Amino acid sequence: MDKHLPNISVIVPTAARASRAIEIKRCIESIRLSSVEPINIIVVANGDRCDKNICKWLRSQDDIHYEYIKMASLPEAIIHGRTLVTTPYFSTIDDDDEYLKGGTDRKLSALIATPDADLVITNGYNCIDGIDKILYRYLDEVKSNPLEQLFVENWLHNCNALYRTKTIGPGYFKEYHAYCEWTWLAYKLCLNKKKLEVIDEPTFRYHDTPGSLSKTKEYESAYLNSSFGVQIQRIIYRNMLNI
Repeated sequence: MDKHLPNISVIVPTAARASRAIEIKRCIESIRLSSVEPINIIVVANGDRCDKNICKWLRSQDDIHYEYIKMASLPEAIIHGRTLVTTPYFSTIDDDDEYLKGGTDRKLSALIATPDADLVITNGYNCIDGIDKILYRYLDEVKSNPLEQLFVENWLHNCNALYRTKTIGPGYFKEYHAYCEWTWLAYKLCLNKKKLEVIDEPTFRYHDTPGSLSKTKEYESAYLNSSFGVQIQRIIYRNMLNI
C-alpha cells in the first residue's frame, strides 16, 4: 500500500441540516482521529433542504471529497459515495455518529492480517442520554454462522464495518430495502458467502438521536410490513420455538 496516499475512504451520507451542525463536525473529526494515516472522506449531501453554511464548511475541508445529489435518500447517497471509492478499503458512517480514536486502524489491521476476508465488523457503544452501553451482545458468535446470527441481532451497522473494495462492489448497496438497508446488505453478504472477521471491541459510538430515521413510523413499518421484514419475523419466531 502507498503510504503517501489514503488507503481508506469513509462515506458520510448527510442531509446537511443546520440542526446537526455540531454532530456533523463531530463526525468528521472522529473520522480523522480514528487513524494515524490520512483518510479520504467522501461526504454526499442529499435532498433540497441542505443548509448552505454546512455545505460550504464541508467543501472547505481539504480532506473531504464533497458531492451533492438531489434525491433525499440515505441509501442513494451511500451508493453514490461507493462509486467514488478508489482506495483499497472503505467504510461508512452516519453524520450524527462517531468513530472512536484508533478504531479505523484497528479494523484495517484485522483485514491486512486476513487477506481472504472481505470485511471486518466490530462492536460499538449505543449512547442514550450521554450513557454508553455495548451495542452487541452476541457478536463473538457471528463469525461461525453469520446468517443464523443475523436473525438473533443485526450485526451489520452503518459504522461498524470496514470493507475490502475489490470484493464488495457498488452492486451490494443497490436494490436495497428502504429503512432496513443494513440488514438487507448483511443478508446478501451471507448469501454470497463473503468472509468476515469479527472484533468484539468497540470502535464507534452510535448516538440514539431524537428525530433520526430510526424513530419514524416509516422505519418501523418497513420492518413490520415489508416482505423482507415478514421473512425476518418468521425466522426469529421459529428460532424462539426451536423449530
